[in-house]
Amino acid sequence: MNHIKHPVYLLVSLFLLMAEFPASAFTAKDADTMARAFNNAFYSVNGANGFFKDTQTSGSPAYFWGQAEMIECVIDAYEWTTNATYKGMITNLLNGFTQNNGTTWTSWNIYNDDIMWATIAFARGGVDTGNMNYCNLAKANFDACYARAWDSTLGGGFYWSTDNQSKNACANGTAAIAAYLLYQIYGDTNYLNKAKALYNWERSVLYNTNTGAIYDSISTGGSINYWSSTYNQGTFIGAANFLGLTNDATLAANFTMANMTTGGVLPEYGIAGNNSGFNAIFLRWMTRFMRDHHLQSTYEPWLQINAEAAWDQRRADNLSWCQWLHPSPAGTNFYAWDCISSFETMMAAEPTEGASTFLVPTGCNGYWPLDATSGNVAADASGNGNDGAVSGATWNSSGRINGCLMFNGINSSVRVNNPMNADFSIVFWVKTTQTAGTGQWYNGAGLVDGDVPSTKNDFGTALVGSKFAFGIGNPDTTIFSTSSINDGVWHQCVATRQQVNGAIKIYVDGHLQASGTGNQNSLRDTTQLLFGAIASGGGYFNGSLDDVQFYARTLSSDEVLALYNCRTIPPVAAPVNLTATAGNGQVQLNWWSAPNSTSYNVKRSLADGGPYVTITNVSHAAFTDTNVLSNRTYYYVVSAVNGLGESTNSPQVSANISTLSVWLKAD
Repeated sequence: MNHIKHPVYLLVSLFLLMAEFPASAFTAKDADTMARAFNNAFYSVNGANGFFKDTQTSGSPAYFWGQAEMIECVIDAYEWTTNATYKGMITNLLNGFTQNNGTTWTSWNIYNDDIMWATIAFARGGVDTGNMNYCNLAKANFDACYARAWDSTLGGGFYWSTDNQSKNACANGTAAIAAYLLYQIYGDTNYLNKAKALYNWERSVLYNTNTGAIYDSISTGGSINYWSSTYNQGTFIGAANFLGLTNDATLAANFTMANMTTGGVLPEYGIAGNNSGFNAIFLRWMTRFMRDHHLQSTYEPWLQINAEAAWDQRRADNLSWCQWLHPSPAGTNFYAWDCISSFETMMAAEPTEGASTFLVPTGCNGYWPLDATSGNVAADASGNGNDGAVSGATWNSSGRINGCLMFNGINSSVRVNNPMNADFSIVFWVKTTQTAGTGQWYNGAGLVDGDVPSTKNDFGTALVGSKFAFGIGNPDTTIFSTSSINDGVWHQCVATRQQVNGAIKIYVDGHLQASGTGNQNSLRDTTQLLFGAIASGGGYFNGSLDDVQFYARTLSSDEVLALYNCRTIPPVAAPVNLTATAGNGQVQLNWWSAPNSTSYNVKRSLADGGPYVTITNVSHAAFTDTNVLSNRTYYYVVSAVNGLGESTNSPQVSANISTLSVWLKAD
């Protein structure tokens, strides 16, 4: 993974900001559009020989390891779509690879990870095309590379290159995958043993068993480079998945998702460099692991965030680069390697098919339904334990959603800890006839507020005059709704903030009403928030609050509207694309999310056509039924639910549980 003859740019600032994205849904047609744009720009074919060009204007092929990686992306596209066009491209590209690089790669390429990438491409391509010549070429080069790369120094493992100065994750993860593929093809357990040895060495030396981080390398002197990349996270997940070590793979996947993303979006590696396509590597093996273990409910939304970001940041020619937090610059002569991750992410993720406009956001980091009937505790239903201390407010059963809290405008409030300082969204329902204050938000009546005296990095929402106001401190900046909210009826109010550009927005009843720009600082001076009062003192609210939610990210306008609709419109459409997959003593159900739903009733019958019994209610579009018996057929339907009602049932699916004599994969 070296020697591209232009500068290497790394973006390794792994800060956990949560960015806002337009959340425009993408379809299968959109994925095809981006693939066509990539191929039109970079794919060159002459007869039976093809290659991906280095740049849009270049006539020469991309370098060895990048070429092999991009061939793998075409293999992925074929395996994930079964589109025969990609199968033809695989043959042409593998032929072109040997034409440009020969067949004895170790005779001139000093990098062992490069050899492994070509080995993987030819092994997979040989299987998909049925051409064993490709597989045999992969086998011969793996054997030659293994002979020079593995020794007992540092307890085993592959050297990165023939200078034998370090042993790197990039070589060992790929080698473990390559060895396992050869074991699958030839049935030779020597390759299985090599795959295990390579994986075990990497796990023992470069894997953090507490966090799931994969470290880059160790020198022969024993010095570890602790940098983590999506390249190495991905190949480790791929090898662990092949070897049945699902706990290791899960920990590595979760580390990547939690610590190496911005708002869920994978790192922005620089263009025109060695690392531009790293995310494509990660997405391949992450997607395979997710699908092999039916983990879509956990990881599919994350993959879709990346696909939507890549699609949203495309330019006019439908090319999208590798920095998905920023628009693809017009006029740039892209390298193919700059754009391959966008090709891969749209192939990897299931199309949202326009559904994101209606999907109710999940994952709030604070949720106070305010449905109690007595007591001085406002329970946090998010699971984060941030219960509120109620002072002077009274419980009332006539809320917008079940109960609510009534504030007296004199001395009542609820105090909670503030879990937000970067990107965030505040959502609540309010009913009042009060008119309060003028000017900055802290001069009004506090709704959800964190004002701190003097010039501070703080924020808050309030009723100012008759309008909903949202403000940021240092310098003080307040924006106001265009409509009044003090008409004595319930209104949903939403305030969002995006740190990277200081953008602040307010919505009333699902619709954007004002935008502004505040500072780009971390708002850490706000340590506590008050419901129903200004946090710095006074500013008491007279009215009712209900269903308060915090999100540690910037909700899109579509998500805000979905939150409003799920409280005002009963679910009409039944869930679609319900599937049932029988496993070892279980049935895995998956379906597409339904508009305006907050949860789903899963129903089962032993008779074709019902009657059905509701066996659970779940908040995500997946469920694993483990209460099943062998040699029986189960029939399932799913309905969408929100606080206003339930949809009709989905079309029925069935699964037959057969007795399994052997369970092959185990940790």
